[in-house]
Amino acid sequence: MKIDEKTLNNFWKNDLKLLTFSKEMYAQAIETLFESYQVENIWVDIIFANKSYYGEQDEQILKDTLEKYKDRVVIATRGDMSETPLCIYDTIPHGAIEIAAENRVRKTQISYPNYNTELYCGEKSEDEIHSSQAWIQAFWVEVYKQYVQNGMNLLKAQKQLVSIEKKLSEQEKINSGFLNFNYSTNKKLNEGTFWFQSYSLIDILDKKDIDLQGKIILIGEVWTVLHDLHFTPINFTHQMPGVELHANIITSLLYNSSLQQMQRYYIIIFAYLSCLCMLIIILKSRTLINGISLLLFMLMHLILALELFVQGIIYPIFFMSYTLLLSFIVWYMYKFIVTDKNRRFLKKAFSMYISSDMVDIIYKDPSRLNLEWETSEITIFFSDIANFTNISESMKPDELFDFLNLYFSEMTKILIKNQGTLDKYIGDAVMAFFSAPLKVDRHSYLACKTALEQSEKLKKINLENALKNLPHIEIRIGINTGEAMHGNLGSKGKKINYTVIGDNVNLASRLEAINKNYGTHMIVSESTYKTVQDDFIFRELDTIQVKWKSQAVKIYELLWNLESADTFKTIIQNYHNWLNLYYAWKYNEALVYFEKNIDDTASSILKKRCENILQWNETVENGVYIYNSK
Repeated sequence: MKIDEKTLNNFWKNDLKLLTFSKEMYAQAIETLFESYQVENIWVDIIFANKSYYGEQDEQILKDTLEKYKDRVVIATRGDMSETPLCIYDTIPHGAIEIAAENRVRKTQISYPNYNTELYCGEKSEDEIHSSQAWIQAFWVEVYKQYVQNGMNLLKAQKQLVSIEKKLSEQEKINSGFLNFNYSTNKKLNEGTFWFQSYSLIDILDKKDIDLQGKIILIGEVWTVLHDLHFTPINFTHQMPGVELHANIITSLLYNSSLQQMQRYYIIIFAYLSCLCMLIIILKSRTLINGISLLLFMLMHLILALELFVQGIIYPIFFMSYTLLLSFIVWYMYKFIVTDKNRRFLKKAFSMYISSDMVDIIYKDPSRLNLEWETSEITIFFSDIANFTNISESMKPDELFDFLNLYFSEMTKILIKNQGTLDKYIGDAVMAFFSAPLKVDRHSYLACKTALEQSEKLKKINLENALKNLPHIEIRIGINTGEAMHGNLGSKGKKINYTVIGDNVNLASRLEAINKNYGTHMIVSESTYKTVQDDFIFRELDTIQVKWKSQAVKIYELLWNLESADTFKTIIQNYHNWLNLYYAWKYNEALVYFEKNIDDTASSILKKRCENILQWNETVENGVYIYNSK
């Protein structure tokens, strides 16, 4: 029953002062509820601490009514004696109404220390009153005991509750729970309560047709000027009337739906598993994934907390979130300081030798990097500066150093951009390879692309050098594709180098040197040519056997990319026709054709070879020219 605006407005019409209801009015309401509506128990959330505005007779009427139903009525008091009913009501069951606020959670207790009421209301000295304390129980304990069984102690009442609950349907338990989230916040708030059905006190006095038989009735002020309102954990937007908080406590006790703290070992298990999962994710994932995972974990804990709250269990969401965040920071620092140390070392070590994309791949997944010796197909790349001895002799040491520094810097940038791995600088030479230590697709294509881009870049460098009166640079490049061993070579703990070894490495080195025998700049082996012949313009130069190799190989000059194919198509076709005559041992005819190509250095060299063969100064076996020197 609520003392609300409707009740106040009705009494205003009778010229009564606001909130100065007669005690007889309360007595009439209690009598009506018991006799006409057949309610079970009544708790009055009002402390009758002030004398009646209407005199002692008015006080006596309420006292007599309360005495009549004192086994079924509880009135409010304060456990700290700051406000208590008048002594005229000292024989009526009292219940302490304190509800302590701890953050947004409302807590109550079973009993409160109090001055002995009999001493306080009797003719005793002040010392006797203060030296004698009794215990007053919370109102909900008194109401609960009366409702379950008159005068039953709390332990027996709890046993009685078990048998009562068995009679309740599951749906009743769900809909009546204090912790249930299904209460409707769409109800008109001016009705007074969020979940419990409430009626104006004036409707009871007017004996409206309302079914209240067997109910526990709470009488209190709702949404009036007294402002007995509180925020609760289940609604942060609207305050709940204090009397409804008490109703929730009683309902929770009756239906065994009160909040319980989660057991400590469950909390420890959840915290441990969360921290372990966070560690695994941090060690295995990138920073962005780690951050998203942290948010998802916190959301998961929030959902779990809400679900357990519905089930009546308090989940320590703040503690779990704090633990999760702390573990995230600790694990991330551990990863950065310890786990990522090797990754940062690898990133720093390889950043000068391979492309940034490949460094990132290694940094994110070091397992893809195999530094142990293994054999696989790679493309080997050698280059050096033609006539470097003459160039170095014409320059001062510091000038030569700057000169080479610029050259190596620009050439290495192109190499690394095309996913090549820089092996070493050897004087003026550069040794590199493709598809190790990380596998890359079309490594032969990338090597040829690197050679052409370096050639184009060199033209710009030479233009700049000409303005500075620096020497003109020509480079020779040899490229070969085949199986080779690659891995770390050197003394562990001292100095090691990731490099490649094998016959195919030696062949690439020989091809680079052989450029000077044909007046060319870029020579590739037949194995390289076969994989990229449709991507670039080549011309077959010769079939040779290099020193210390028993097997002959065809060699090809890398000329231009496909965009320039039409310009040189005729020249290449003529050269191939002349070379076919040479392979057919028709040296005289080949000689005539080679003489016509007077501007081509390779043609001039083969012309000279044909002359030597005809004069028996050189020999060619089955079209294979054998080089006896490196």
